[in-house]
Amino acid sequence: MQIRAWIVSGDTKLSAVIHKVESESKKVVIAFHGFESFKDSPKYIMMGEGFEKAGFNFIRFDFRGCGESEGDKYDLEGRIQDALNVINFAKSEFSDEVYFVGSSLGGTIAILLSEMSKGVVALCPPFVNIGKRKIEESLKKNPPLLIIHGDKDETVPIDEGRKIYDMANRPKEFFVVQGGDHRFSNPEHLKLVIEKTVSFIASISDKNLNK
Repeated sequence: MQIRAWIVSGDTKLSAVIHKVESESKKVVIAFHGFESFKDSPKYIMMGEGFEKAGFNFIRFDFRGCGESEGDKYDLEGRIQDALNVINFAKSEFSDEVYFVGSSLGGTIAILLSEMSKGVVALCPPFVNIGKRKIEESLKKNPPLLIIHGDKDETVPIDEGRKIYDMANRPKEFFVVQGGDHRFSNPEHLKLVIEKTVSFIASISDKNLNK
């Protein structure tokens, strides 16, 4: 079931879609899109459907200035605030069992805020800091982390993903999509990425359940 919602982030309203499972499951995945992307791109719709089938609630939303949300999309520190407000929303609506999935700049934001999650999947994340948030500091206390990168990424070199991976704490995994570009525009690549993303988060959730 998909529910449209508005999430308040300071003086900005963010447009969101919640994929809500029919079971009593309270675990939730938040998707952070990239700089030029938006919540309703095929990637996030397919991802939401995949997580919903796997028993996870899923929130996809538009950062400020993107898609249907208000605000200035060039305000990167504002995007951090947006992410924090969506995380707080997810925890109040569902539970503390929150996982992050982010693509490109959204993947970096997921890593910068990773201490607030139970696990992170970052697709083609650039190695950049935002304001006072530093990747080096975030990776001192990261949860389980999967980085997925295409070896033909024309926007963010795969070496940036490897640099983040090398600095991260275990458990961690680096998955290379052979021939994959930045957006995983090949349908087979995108399908592979979504399957890998869902299975990674599901495996972490199972381990948390069995603790």
